Amino acid sequence: MSDKRFTRSLLILIVAMLGTTILSGGSEVTPLFAAHNTNRGEGTTQPTSDDFDSCILDTDLWEYTDPLGDAPYSTNGSQVTIGLAAGVVHDLWVDKQAPRLMQEISNGDFSIEAKFESAVTQQFQIQGIVVEQDSENLLRFDFFHDGENVRLFAAILRGSSPAQQFSIPLTVPDTVVGYFIRVFRSGDSWLTSYSFTGNADDWTSVQRFDTSLTVTKVGIFGGNVSPGVGQDPPAHTVIADFFFNSNATIAQEDDNAIETLNLSVVGEGSVSPESGEYSCGPQTLLATPTEGWDFAGWSGALTSTQNPAVLEMNGVQDVTATFVEVDNGNTLVYLPFTTQ
Repeated sequence: MSDKRFTRSLLILIVAMLGTTILSGGSEVTPLFAAHNTNRGEGTTQPTSDDFDSCILDTDLWEYTDPLGDAPYSTNGSQVTIGLAAGVVHDLWVDKQAPRLMQEISNGDFSIEAKFESAVTQQFQIQGIVVEQDSENLLRFDFFHDGENVRLFAAILRGSSPAQQFSIPLTVPDTVVGYFIRVFRSGDSWLTSYSFTGNADDWTSVQRFDTSLTVTKVGIFGGNVSPGVGQDPPAHTVIADFFFNSNATIAQEDDNAIETLNLSVVGEGSVSPESGEYSCGPQTLLATPTEGWDFAGWSGALTSTQNPAVLEMNGVQDVTATFVEVDNGNTLVYLPFTTQ
């Protein structure tokens, strides 16, 4: 078989496994069947899909690494966000200072993808997928802005010797559903695809590269870098809608998650809003004492004497409002109690 025929046969095989279209020499190669993930390692932990549709992050699955301690993450029931302030470099390069959200997996073949709903519009805003062996040996696959264009970028990070694999300018359409990125691993071969719609027939794969890595974790990261000497890195809020195992996706639930608020009262008074189900995020509680009673404070999930007070709905919340009776100038206090 000639080298040309062998190369094309190998390309068709890769595309068939990945389920995308590769542009090569001006011709399109169409996949014949969907990807099939075969674990190469002794373990059996495959990447786990997460739609980030809970009010709180699943910390049994995810581990958050914030090297500089200044980039908090948050969830809102449909997305996870990572906030990067301006003026501080958070790069995944030599110093590896970019915050990242990682899950443990076995060292095997996989296909993973992420959807970012944040755009990269300022020079050196960065967001993408990271694959880790350990803290000094990683691969990054990401979108970043170079000041003129959005680029798709990949690099091998080994200690203090990072090596760029590609940096490809992209044409971003006027209508963007999201910034979708997919990483396919087969042995020591790595293939990256991107899409701005996420449709099955609208992914484009780019340059493949080879490198050996004993994978222990995969996840997402965000970054920002100074555009030049004396210039501050831009602020960037990374908004991730999902992280999927491409071979075990889950339904996308984009409605904010609902959590239960259980309110109880000690003494005479009322609380608004009432007990019920509420979306993730802050909920303002207002206690109104009955005539002859004063509000004494909150207990349970909310410990405060402020009124009104703000409660973060990040799970099932049980809150008690305590009121005290005013009797001839003397205050009688009724405290909540429990019996065993």
